[in-house]
This record gives sequence, C-alpha cells and structure tokens, in this order.
Amino acid sequence: MLSFILITSISFAQDDDNLKGELVIKKEAKIELGPVNRNFEKINNIQPSQPHKPLEYKAQEVELLLPKLDTKVKVRPLGEETISKLYGDYLKLGFGNYTTPYIEAFFNNKRDEKYAYGAHVKHFSSKNGPVKNSGQSENLMSLYGRYIGKTAVLRANATYQRNRYNFYGYDHVREPSANKDTLKQLFNLYTVSIGIENKDKTSNLNYVTDLNYYSFATHTKATEGEILWNLKSDYSIDGDKRILLDGAISVSKRSDSSSINRTLIIAKPAFLYKVDEKLTIVGGFNIAYANDTIKDYSKFHLYPRLNAEYKLSGNKLIAFAGFDGDMQKNTLRILSKENPYISSDIPLFHTNKTSDFYAGFKGGLKGGISYKIKASSANYKYQYFFNNSVLDTSKFSVLYDKSNVNIINLGGELGYELSGSFRLALAGAYFKYYTNEIEKPWHRPDFTGSVLATYNLNKKVYFNADFYYIGGLRGKNYLSGQEIKLNGIADLNLKIDYLFSKSFSAFIEANNILSKKYQRYTYYSTKGINVLAGLTYSF
Repeated sequence: MLSFILITSISFAQDDDNLKGELVIKKEAKIELGPVNRNFEKINNIQPSQPHKPLEYKAQEVELLLPKLDTKVKVRPLGEETISKLYGDYLKLGFGNYTTPYIEAFFNNKRDEKYAYGAHVKHFSSKNGPVKNSGQSENLMSLYGRYIGKTAVLRANATYQRNRYNFYGYDHVREPSANKDTLKQLFNLYTVSIGIENKDKTSNLNYVTDLNYYSFATHTKATEGEILWNLKSDYSIDGDKRILLDGAISVSKRSDSSSINRTLIIAKPAFLYKVDEKLTIVGGFNIAYANDTIKDYSKFHLYPRLNAEYKLSGNKLIAFAGFDGDMQKNTLRILSKENPYISSDIPLFHTNKTSDFYAGFKGGLKGGISYKIKASSANYKYQYFFNNSVLDTSKFSVLYDKSNVNIINLGGELGYELSGSFRLALAGAYFKYYTNEIEKPWHRPDFTGSVLATYNLNKKVYFNADFYYIGGLRGKNYLSGQEIKLNGIADLNLKIDYLFSKSFSAFIEANNILSKKYQRYTYYSTKGINVLAGLTYSF
C-alpha cells in the first residue's frame, strides 16, 4: 500500500512539473520500528502429578458410616441450575439366621453452610450362636454436631454403647450349674468428645485436637474412667521444612477389687526436612511419662526417632527406613474391645516399645496400582498376651512378658483400582515372636492375610467381597498342661447391594461362606455360614 502511494505521488509530481516547472519533494519523516522481544525458550507442558499414597488395610469389622455432608459454598453459574436432591436420612433393616435382627439409622440435617448435625442408632443381635448360650448383642446411640467457622471447624459427639456377650467357652459336655447371669458379660460405654481443627489446610499451621471422656463399666461392677486429650499439628517454615508436634495426655482411674490411678503423657516433637526432590528426612524424639503400677519401673522414657524416604524412580519406587520407640496405652476399655471374654480384675500395664527398626519399599504404578513392602524388628517390654484362665477356662487372663520380647515382622500390601468401578486390595504379614517369661505367644498369629474386592456394575449393583486368613494361633490349658494348636481361620464373606432407585435398595450378606466354625480364642467357636438380608431407604 505504501508503494502504491509513493508511485502515485511521483506520477502527480511529474504532471505538475510539465505545467508549473520543477517541484522538489523532501521526505523528512522516518519510520523506525523498535526491536521485537522474542522468547526462544520452549514452554514445557508441565502436568500436575498427585502423590501416590499406599493404602493401609486392617482385618476388622467395618461399620457403615455415611459420608460427611459437603458444606462448601457453590458459585451459581449463569442460567438455571438444577440442585440435586440430598438424602440426609438413612434407614436400614435386615434379618438373618441364628435369629438375627438388624436395624441401623442415620439422621442428618440437609445443606447448610455452617452447621452439620445428626444422630446414629444401631441394633445388631443374635439370639442363638454356634453353641448353647453363645448369643450376643450390640447397641449404639450417638449424637454429633459440627460448626464450620471462618478459620476453624468445631465438632462435638456424645455416644452410648451397650454390648452383651456370654462366657460360652466352657465344657459343654459338663455344662456348669451356674445360672445364665453368671455367664453374662456386659459392657457399657459412655463417650463425650469435643474437638477443633483449622479450616484452611494450605496454611502454614495445621492442627487437629480433641478432648474426650470415657466411662466404661462391666457386668461385674468393674469401672474405668478416662480423660484423654490428643493433638496432631505441624508448622511449615517453608516448602522444604516443617515442624511436627503430636501428643496425648491420658488420666484414668480403674476400680475393681481396688482403685488405681494411672497417668500417661506422650509428646512427639520432630523436624521434617525435604533435602531435594528425592530425599526427605524426619528426625526427632518420642517422649513418654507413665505413672504406671509397675514397681521398679522408670516413669520417664525417651526414644530417638529417625525416618528417611528416597525416591529411586519418582513415586514409582520409594525406599524408606528408620527407627523409633513408643509407649503403647493399655486400658480396660481397649483390652475388652480386643477380647470381650477377659475375666474381671485383670492387671493393667502399658506396653513399652523400646525400639523398632524398619525398612521397605512403596510406590504407585500406572494403571492404578499401589504397593508397600516392609520388614521390621521391634523390642517390647510388658507385651501382653491372652490365655484361658487357670480357675475358669471360659474366661481369659491377660499375661505380660516383663522381659524383652522381640517381634520380627515381614508384610506387604498391594492395591489396584480401575476407573472407580473395581478395587482390589491384598495384604499379608508374617510374625515371629521371641518371648522370655511367657512360654509361647498365646493367641498371637504367625500369619495374617486378607483380600478385599469391590465392583460397581453400572451404578446399579454393588459387590463387596473379602477373605481373611489367620494362622499359627495357639493356647494352653493350664489345668491339664496341654498346649492347644488352633486350626487356621479361613473366612470368606460376600455382600451385594441392588439399587432400585436413589432412595431405595436391597442388600444381602453372606458371612463365613466356607462354614468353618473356627476358633479365634480357645474354646470359642464362631458361627458357621450366616446370612443377613434386608432393605435400605434414604430420605
């Protein structure tokens, strides 16, 4: 275009020259363009990656809990938005063989930006069991509340549990003449707790703390009250350095044939340092003060703590190793939950894990696979074991090995997830016990294994299957002096849920499908195959 203007201007100048004479054109304006900045660096397409966290699995009874309500504020988009119906209330009814009624219900408030509250009730019982007088009952009532503030979340909970069992592990050929009331084992537990945690998890300071009160009582008038305070916190100095501080204070009083006051204080300060993208180190101390009932036993304990993780191949292969120690709390409430057939007036000592050396590998692979392999060698003092009582073999005593007990553990976990529709988890662990004052590790397994699988078929049918194996259990009858080796436990369970609609579904559970009346504790056979079926309604 500029060339065209110049040519046209010159042409007109020549024509004017013929008419008026010579015309001189001076070009004074000079157009200069500044240098253009150019970036020759190639922009890398960096995709954010999520760290793979290995899954942890425990072979235990799973209680059904509703997910927490989503109380985040949604930004309303332009145009009309259809708000999906939220089902905050939940009712589940079922019945099974062994005369087993089941009812469970959750009642929750609906959408609210600041408050979440509700109630939970449950009843599950079996009038009959594998043998005479082996019925049991579990009952629960709970109220909870949560307040979401600008900077913190407050929560509170009050729960009552009543669990009934029977001491049915006696000689059924020579059935005791005692009435059913003497066979009765009853636990009443009241729990009240309040807690607070910071709302913004991206802040430099993160904390979770709660204060709990437990009131526990048995049918034989044994009681235990405990006030427990927990803290878990960390402070970020920068992206590579963090200060960690966990702690707990337990003050309890146990009353049976005598009254005993017990205090346990634990503090775990540590420093996390991310050396580079591959190496992360955590170092610190675990400190414990135990005002226990053990004579000539130090009250103050200090355990060094060191852990290191090194990424050999990103998150695909991470090597870790470390050592630490800790004081493990033992209370009447905790031991009764592990073994409901313990006798009255059992001794209570905290278990001192003097040292624990461990190493292993973990990581995640493509295709939704995660894994973990770990080996450890730990030393304990006052490690507890369960065994049948000398005076009454249907009840269990708690035996402590006051000397050093070494436990070698080799374990592994493998998880797989396919597009959220299929999940598979495998876990296994081998244990080797070296005891001193206790002849054998009574009722402690040599091997545990589990397989858990879930499958979602078109969001219509949900399958849950699990298989557990426990081997190497043994006990001893101190009256006869005979050691009893228990058969391996193989327990296969299957549950199917069918959704007729978003609010109505049916379920069926088949437990111990292999119908093995195994014994987890000597003389206590479990149910054979038991089936529970029912309906679920959400509203």
